[in-house]
Order: sequence, then structure tokens, then C-alpha cells
Amino acid sequence: MEKRKFGLGGQFGNWIRSLEFDKKRNTLWIGRFKYLSKYDLIKRKYSDINLTVNKNDKTNSVKTLTLDGDIVLWIGVEAGVHKLNLISKTKDDLTFYDNKTNFFMSEGIQVSVSKILPEQNYIWFATDEFVPKKNPSFNLGGVFRYDRKIEWLKFNAENYFEGSGIFSLEQTGNYIWVSTYKFNPETKEYIGKGLVLINRNSLKSLKVENNLIPNTVFSMNFDGSNLWLGTDDGLRKIVLANKIIPDFN
Repeated sequence: MEKRKFGLGGQFGNWIRSLEFDKKRNTLWIGRFKYLSKYDLIKRKYSDINLTVNKNDKTNSVKTLTLDGDIVLWIGVEAGVHKLNLISKTKDDLTFYDNKTNFFMSEGIQVSVSKILPEQNYIWFATDEFVPKKNPSFNLGGVFRYDRKIEWLKFNAENYFEGSGIFSLEQTGNYIWVSTYKFNPETKEYIGKGLVLINRNSLKSLKVENNLIPNTVFSMNFDGSNLWLGTDDGLRKIVLANKIIPDFN
């Protein structure tokens, strides 16, 4: 077993939140609480990237990493999202977007991106809900669909969501699975609110009602046949052949 400790980033520099492997380049991308790191498996070399924008540390706090084909790496952070062009060799290969750059419908004070799900024509962004009493507009949460050009759509508590905080997203065929939670301003706790399905064609949404699925689902992964759920009460497997998905258009 090989162990790597990171010196850059202080106390939280070794809190690894997300990993993404680029098999085309034999590169492992490492999303840390502070800084983004890259490990070249051929050269066996680590390098660090400081993502900080406008002296805001939250733009350098990585929450999620997602490859978009073999050209782009999306980097969700606590204050927006970075787009890293993997082919460009110029200083402009890294671009930052937040809710002040016409991304995320310009809502809230800040936007914390918890999961990114690219598909052919759209990119789905899951965001965190953090609305304490003293700052009720800080992170409003919700799921955003971006058409890669200009149009944004938002899904939140008004779309069968019992909470606007989003833990995770996953796609199975024509459906987007959304794991939701609600932030309690009194206790500052995150309360799991179960799964919601979004129909990618009709854009209608529906709460998944199943007593075997816990309310708190932190992560999801589709292996081509089964949907795996990482919950606060163990691992669950949904066999999609059992037609757990209700018909709705």
C-alpha cells in the first residue's frame, strides 16, 4: 500500500473529497479541501494547482470532480465551478464560473457545487443548501440544468423536492436520480429527504416512495444494471429490472 501526505494546504490539505481518473492521460485528479492535485502515473509525479479566485478560499475548496468526455475536467468548489481545458496549453486553460457570472441563474450569495453530471447536450449541477438564520440567502441549493450555451433551468423544493440541498446525482436512461436534503436553520443540521426522479424529456419530477430506501443517500453509482446507494444506514442496491421507476412523462 502506498500512502501520500500533502504538505500544501495546512490542517485540511489531506482531506480528500473527490477523485477522478483520466485513463487517456494516465492521470489521477485529486480534489482536496484545499487545492486540486494531479498525479501522473507514468512519471509518478504529483503537482498542485491553486484554484483561488479573488482571494476567496472557498473557490479553492474542492467538493467534486467530473470528466466531460476527454477534453474538460469540471471542478465543483464551495463557491462555484472551474472548467479545466485538458488540451489547452495556455494560461487560459482554467475558467471560473459562479452565480455572479450569469451561471446558476445568479441566485443566492454564493453557490456550492456538490455534484456534476454531464450528458451530450446538457450539464446537470447539484448544489448545497446552507441557509442559516443570519444569512438565509447564502447557499439556496437546487439542481441546475445548463444547455452549454445560455439557458438554465432549476429544480428545487417546488418540484417535489422536500429539501433544496442536493447530496448526489446519477443518470439511468431517461431519468436523473436526485438525492435531496433539507438544511435546518435552527440546528444547522442536514436532514435527508430521500430520492427524486427527473424525467429528462418532460422535465417532470416525482418523489421515489420506497420504505427500503433510507432518507439520507450521500452518493449514487449506476453500473449499467443496478443503482448503488451509499446511505447513512449502509449500502443499498436497486435492481432496475424490478421496475422500481414509476411511469411518468
